[in-house]
Amino acid sequence: MLGNLSNVLSARCICLWWMIRKVVAVAGLTALLAVSVQAELAEQEDAVEAGRVQFSDKCVVCHGEEGKGDGVLAPSLNQQPADLSRLSASNDGVFPMSEAFEKIWGKDSEVISTHQMSEMPAFYDAPVFGHDADFESSAGRLSPAQIKDIIAYLETIQEQ
Repeated sequence: MLGNLSNVLSARCICLWWMIRKVVAVAGLTALLAVSVQAELAEQEDAVEAGRVQFSDKCVVCHGEEGKGDGVLAPSLNQQPADLSRLSASNDGVFPMSEAFEKIWGKDSEVISTHQMSEMPAFYDAPVFGHDADFESSAGRLSPAQIKDIIAYLETIQEQ
């Protein structure tokens, strides 16, 4: 009888040990996920802030502080700047990320454009010039990473 009690206690200890290991593993995984989510949120916040800075530097003059197309130069333009706060609303509630990227970059359907049909400046990294960090940071040019940051910011100003 004492042997059976010992076997039962051993089995319960083993079972308890496995339960504790599961709890510790789940707690560890939860902590890792929380850290990962926090890091991703911090990275997104950094992108939004960098995009806000780029927007203020390059876009506000035409699109206005709130992106409504009412910048100080808007009245003097032949074609009025887009209301960037309504991009999602104009696209069935979904932010048109790739279209926004193409419009800012000045590249449409793999055809390099200089926005001749529009007064919006082209911000692309033109193949004739090659990929050049100095080119991207001069003359108002934006790198793809900077454009992605602007898009991250534009997503935050959407009206429904």
